[in-house]
Amino acid sequence: MTIGNSCRAFIEYHPVIGYLYIPNLNVRILHENGGYFIKTNSMGFRSDFDFPTEKKEGVVRIIVFGDSFTAGDGVKNLDRYTDLLCRSFDNVEIFNFGLTSSGTDQQYLIYKEFASKMNADVVIIAPMVENIRRNVIDSMPAITHDGVRFIRPKPFFKIRDSDLILQNNPVPRVDMIAKTKRNKIKYMLTFILLNKFRYVNKKYQIKNKIARLFGLKKELFQEYQSSDNSAWKLMKGILLKWIDELKVPVIIVPIPWYLHYEESSIYSAENYLQRFKELEINNTIKVCDPLQFFNAFKYDQKKEFTFLHDKHLTQKGHAVLADSILPILTQILKDFKK
Repeated sequence: MTIGNSCRAFIEYHPVIGYLYIPNLNVRILHENGGYFIKTNSMGFRSDFDFPTEKKEGVVRIIVFGDSFTAGDGVKNLDRYTDLLCRSFDNVEIFNFGLTSSGTDQQYLIYKEFASKMNADVVIIAPMVENIRRNVIDSMPAITHDGVRFIRPKPFFKIRDSDLILQNNPVPRVDMIAKTKRNKIKYMLTFILLNKFRYVNKKYQIKNKIARLFGLKKELFQEYQSSDNSAWKLMKGILLKWIDELKVPVIIVPIPWYLHYEESSIYSAENYLQRFKELEINNTIKVCDPLQFFNAFKYDQKKEFTFLHDKHLTQKGHAVLADSILPILTQILKDFKK
């Protein structure tokens, strides 16, 4: 959830999205991997190049949306799954509109604000499965490079009479320091809501060992257990509205949390995969399951797919994610040539 961990800010206020990367930036971010560079283009997205509206003849354009797993927290631009995919094809360009700490609601608004006129041939939407919790809140917990915790407001949708109603529009500006008791309480409650699935300390490691020993199953995200869950209805509503506006082939890529493959005997992915399959309402919408690709590796190898503490994808993790998308994308691109 860290928004700033460098000696220089790299996020700025945006009235529609809530926040974006600062345009034309090249800044080194402190990280457990020794640090990595964030380079942004003139639109304020992580890229080594600008995203032109006009498309070259004979080039297939793919645009991609997601949170920090797509934006590439922890790795440089060229090591992200989107950049790896692009190098797998000729005459293909991929624009990565990923934004760290964003919800599916903000990712949809990024499409509306920046990408709806990009003349894309294929769209990839890659919600990390935890994003379902971000859509129901009006702010995200954050921390500055010097350790100050604060609340960053965000836009969100409510469902009213089957319609999506945008709230927090324009998004309020943030008071960077949570000085008041009320803000501190809100920060902690929001942080707990978003982070109750992070089993990284010794207590939960012991619980996982016990669950593994007795063959117990746990659910990381109860929001996916039923089609009638309000959080899922909201996410599904956002995605279906978005897909309806696209009119091009769409690949939905639910990115698993690391416990889904490191502790696959304990944490089932069946529910969230079943929910996302509900989005395949016609043959132009494909749901990709990266989890089966992560699970093809041995336990010790799986440990190399995320950083020790950060739990974002390493370069090896991005390579597996790219490999999972490659077959579906290859088939779609073949259809373009017919």
